[in-house]
Amino acid sequence: MRELRLIIGIVVILISTTTMYGLPPEVVPDHLDMMMKSTYVAYDTAIRDVHFEISEMRDWQKDATVDVLLNELKAPKLESRVQAAYRLGEQKALSAESINGLLSAIKDKSFLVRTNVIWALGKSKVQSEAVLTGLIGALTDKNEHVRLNATSALYGFGAGARKAIPELKKLMKDDNEFVREVAQVVSRHLEESTKQNRSK
Repeated sequence: MRELRLIIGIVVILISTTTMYGLPPEVVPDHLDMMMKSTYVAYDTAIRDVHFEISEMRDWQKDATVDVLLNELKAPKLESRVQAAYRLGEQKALSAESINGLLSAIKDKSFLVRTNVIWALGKSKVQSEAVLTGLIGALTDKNEHVRLNATSALYGFGAGARKAIPELKKLMKDDNEFVREVAQVVSRHLEESTKQNRSK
């Protein structure tokens, strides 16, 4: 039962993530497949270590203020940092303070936190120089899930993320086949968006 809840929780998060980024339909199945194949083990190991489950995210700090979440984002406990990033991403609009807090956590030692931070920043669609720099920096993260999430997040930025194209082209040679595939799709999308933007 615990494993089933965990898998369901991951699937829900991944589906909402790929849908939110606006990735082309043909890319989403592969994106989910890659994440499901290797993320389950990583998430399960981390969750077993800190004694919490993905399904519990929906109830954790449900009514917490942004200030509380920003403090939790710096907490020693992994569970608190992971879920604080997730909760911040659920906000309808992120304040400058929230964006700065997330950016400060973008290099957290846990890929679970970094992945949720990238998700929150991508969902915000805030096209500030700092956010784009953070997302582009995450393209070279040592963890394939973070690289894939950062690549996917940039899709929704269109021409505004054209400076990411050189790094995305490098990811076309990534060790992970799904990172390579998504990088190609996103790079092409940013190039086309840039051309359309210039022709207006």
